[in-house]
Amino acid sequence: MSRSKTDYMECKFSNRRSVSSVEVKVGDHIIPQVTHFKYLGSIVQNDGEIGDVNHQIQARWLKLLVF
Repeated sequence: MSRSKTDYMECKFSNRRSVSSVEVKVGDHIIPQVTHFKYLGSIVQNDGEIGDVNHQIQARWLKLLVF
């Protein structure tokens, strides 16, 4: 496991708010919390949404603008 490349995400599938915040550590290293991450080309969000199409369209536009 690469500590520098590892993040964690807390999924919030309901409108209830979590009162306590959790700090995730591996040894002395604190793992940062994220609200979304990229997995197999899709963007997974903490509310359960998966944003695949918009991300691919944006990535293709960026490639067109670079060349």
